Amino acid sequence: MTYYKKTKAALASSPRTQGVQLGRLAMKKDYSVAQIAELTGATRPTIYKWFRGGTVSPAYRAAVASLILYLK
Repeated sequence: MTYYKKTKAALASSPRTQGVQLGRLAMKKDYSVAQIAELTGATRPTIYKWFRGGTVSPAYRAAVASLILYLK
């Protein structure tokens, strides 16, 4: 699975938020945005927003935290 250069650059330069941490792990473990969306219940555009440093809403925080632990 490859990520676009723009997404890779955003993950490298973004602050260390929960979404960025998830994005870095997903890229490292070769998970697609569609797979992350399916596992968290969020939409693909929402996942991209998280990867760029956007805030993970309270509704998804537990799912994202669990997925981060799983991917580590």
